[in-house]
Amino acid sequence: MQNNISRTETDILKGVAIIMMLWLHLFLKESDIGNYSDLHFSNGLSLSYYLTRLCTPVSFFLILSGYGLAYLYNENRLSPRTQLPRLLKLYIHYWWVLLVFVPIGVFVKPEHYPGSLTDFLLNVLSWKHNYNYETWFLLPYALISISALYILKIIEKVGMKWALVGTFLLYLASSYLFSRYGDFVYSHLAVALVVEYVQFLFSVTLGVVLFRSKYVKAPFIKGAYVYVALLLLFAVKIVLSTAAFDPIYSFLVILLVLKLPIPVTMKRVLAYLGGYSMIIWLSHTFFCYYLFHDVIYGFKYPLAIFCVLMIVSLLVGVVICYLAKKTVICIGNER
Repeated sequence: MQNNISRTETDILKGVAIIMMLWLHLFLKESDIGNYSDLHFSNGLSLSYYLTRLCTPVSFFLILSGYGLAYLYNENRLSPRTQLPRLLKLYIHYWWVLLVFVPIGVFVKPEHYPGSLTDFLLNVLSWKHNYNYETWFLLPYALISISALYILKIIEKVGMKWALVGTFLLYLASSYLFSRYGDFVYSHLAVALVVEYVQFLFSVTLGVVLFRSKYVKAPFIKGAYVYVALLLLFAVKIVLSTAAFDPIYSFLVILLVLKLPIPVTMKRVLAYLGGYSMIIWLSHTFFCYYLFHDVIYGFKYPLAIFCVLMIVSLLVGVVICYLAKKTVICIGNER
């Protein structure tokens, strides 16, 4: 049995995920804590820093991707051939981001941009990420997308229970490799790609669970109890700083957000942000990390910093999405 999540609900969830993404990247680095005014604890860490523990955008997006892949599979519309045009559209957006920001980088940070011809080509292919490290997910995600048909067939063959157990163990093993042997893994790009691919599988499998679960639309919790459950989940996540259960946490947040009685205006805002979430992901760190770090943090207060980053990323994202859409139409790839 499956209960379809509507396109609007998907966009709302993506809106939540991109809010997580920006908050995480703005306030996770301890070196930036002194760059803004906030409530600080006795250990020197800020409230905004602790709130980043609630932000798990990668697993959040991957679960939604897994849901979408399961939907296509159920409709007999999933194959490597059908995924290629979707990936091309994603990469066209990515290339437009580079086309906009790398020339700016030539003037703002000429010591870093554009780098060597090899750097340029490998970043275009998303094999290297020294232009914008936060685009590291592109290539493993592309490989997941291309091989999704076979992933879903394996899940169907072994059964959901064993697929969850197996991919969770793979997730723990890959996380262990990153935490204990990160220097080696990251210094060998092919190894990092394989480990990232394996790590993604558990979240994708949870997305399949989301598609098939009878509890997505079932009224198992409602009203004020949803807020209580969400707050308790947040409290547990802040206390338990480990990332071992991030995909499970993201899955539970998705279930609870789908039950939240969100005001109509807030739904519209979240859905609008969700519609541009991928392009905001691809571009926002050029503002807050690589090119205009001091300008962004110059707004002093966490909420102001966050809102400014979201607005400028969204404005640039709207333009880039328009240009990318025109490019897709010109090459005849529009679906």
